[in-house]
Amino acid sequence: MCTIVDDLVSVDTMIEEQLTVEPINEFVQSCDIVAFNKISAFPNLSSDCGPKKLDEHLLTRSYLTGCQASKDDLTIFVALAKPPSSQYLNASRWYNHIVALMRTS
Repeated sequence: MCTIVDDLVSVDTMIEEQLTVEPINEFVQSCDIVAFNKISAFPNLSSDCGPKKLDEHLLTRSYLTGCQASKDDLTIFVALAKPPSSQYLNASRWYNHIVALMRTS
């Protein structure tokens, strides 16, 4: 799996080599796939392990992927059988935020 550093190095390499738009588009699409695959990191949200992993992932994030709510957030939200326990502060914050966003839309 790529890291942010790998992604930045890849972008720098593309810029240095002055590649055409097509390889850059392919690179961006591959990043979308990597971001979407993060959802599989929370395989069993109904167990204690699932919400804990979700909570850890959201420690430094407002959303699962990206800087705004996305289909990834909605997918995990729907997959949760119930709101996360209050012991999972980050997951609870995220859950309540998604609920609020859904109320305003």
